[in-house]
Amino acid sequence: MRPRILRCSLVLLVLVSACNAGSEEAPGVPTGPSATPPAQLTTTDLTVGNGATAAAGNTLSVSYTGWLWNANSFENKGQVFDTANALAPFVFVLGAGNVIAGWEQGIPGMRAGGARRLIIPPALAYGDTGSGPIPPGATLIFDIGLLNVQ
Repeated sequence: MRPRILRCSLVLLVLVSACNAGSEEAPGVPTGPSATPPAQLTTTDLTVGNGATAAAGNTLSVSYTGWLWNANSFENKGQVFDTANALAPFVFVLGAGNVIAGWEQGIPGMRAGGARRLIIPPALAYGDTGSGPIPPGATLIFDIGLLNVQ
């Protein structure tokens, strides 16, 4: 009887170890609010696409949601200030200066079908002036889906 208990204990230990090994947080994936926004551009691939890779000079179609950074909100996502979806995507040429610097720096390397989160400090967004619903000095969070690369 004793060898069977030992074998069951060993199996249980292996199962518990395997479960714990998979429970670590994925690096770079925010799970809760943070008190201070990052000082540098932060990029996190939420889904890695399998299509063409975005590079300067490409015309991109994207869906996105933009939030104002809020230290007290889940994933620091405060008020939504802008959005575009697959039915009415935002189209622009990467590297042509038509979007904020945080997008110009954070989107290259994305593949069509992928999704990426950008946390953009004010210096790479709208700085000390703001724009429309974006106040001066705002850190921005974008979840961007790359729909098409041409």
